[in-house]
This record gives sequence, structure tokens and C-alpha cells, in this order.
Amino acid sequence: MIYWFTRWAAYFFVKIFFRLKVYGNIPRGGVILCPNHLSNFDPPVIAASTQKSLYFMAKKELFKNPIFGWYLRKLHAFPVDRSTFDRGAFRKAISLLNADKNVLIFPEGTRKKDPTLKLGEIKRAISYIIYNTKKKVVPIYIKGTDRWMRFKKFEVRFGKPFDVEERGEKFSKEVAEKISQKIKQKILEIMDE
Repeated sequence: MIYWFTRWAAYFFVKIFFRLKVYGNIPRGGVILCPNHLSNFDPPVIAASTQKSLYFMAKKELFKNPIFGWYLRKLHAFPVDRSTFDRGAFRKAISLLNADKNVLIFPEGTRKKDPTLKLGEIKRAISYIIYNTKKKVVPIYIKGTDRWMRFKKFEVRFGKPFDVEERGEKFSKEVAEKISQKIKQKILEIMDE
């Protein structure tokens, strides 16, 4: 109930004040959602852009406050330690995906800091999650959330789901890099449409 109430509240808020436009959607069966990352608005805006339930990987610092941490968990968020290879968080994501849940992970790891770059570097850690599931990846382009104070229009574009043939190879840094570069390529393709 808390998730869906928050989701609908976010939808009406961004629809009215930021004229949210959504293109595409998420297929059934659980997917890995990989958007670019511009601001703290991104998770609720993406959740507001689909009627399907989403689970979020969020930095552990957000869970320090017990009340806010409780609320985040009710919104299907779970913590990840970005300073290390957080196997616990990755296993949680894999478990959710194997249960046909949709998991949202920002592959850049943090908000884009350099305004001259279209997209930051993709962290190889996300490749571990993708490699260890049989789920497809949905690239997402989100636009405008970094200029929310100017009430710019928000836009969310869901790309076509894609698979990674690298699952047939033994997992290595090279395989992780291939998967990461494929994610980057797919997000950039949506940006250029």
C-alpha cells in the first residue's frame, strides 16, 4: 500500500508540475532496468513512469536514519555499499530477478557529475548481476530531472530489452567490461533517437 500510494502521488506530482512524458514500457517477467542518473528525482520519476512494481538498489547512506530507512524499504529499496563489491546486495538483486521482479539499478553508480559527458562510466559490478541471471536488460534514458528547479519537462524513454551473449563465457573482468560497454551503448542509442 505504501509503495503504490507513493507511486501514484509521484505520478500526479511530476505529471502536473513537470509535464512527464513516457515512451515505451517494461515487458512482463522481471527485467533489469538500467537508466542514466541525473538527480535524486530519478527513482520516483521512473517508478511513476510504469504501472509495474519496481525494486531499487540504493546507497546504504540513505538507510542511516531508521525512519527514512523503514520508508525506503517499504518502497522496495534495499541498501548497497558502493565502496566495495557488495555481494549481499548483489545476491539480493539476483534473488529478486529470479523471482520475476523488476530491479532498477543505476549502472553509473552515482549521479553524473560532468555536464560535458552524455553518460558517465558504467560500473563493472552491474555486469555480475546481469551475468548471473537469465533476465533481459532494459536501457532507460531519463531527461530533465537535473533541471527540476527550472520546472523543465521530464522525459523517460524505455528502450528495447536486450540480452547478453557473454553469459556463455566464463565470468572475468573482460566479460564484465563487454557487458558494461553494451549497456552504455544501448543507453546512448536511446539518447540519440
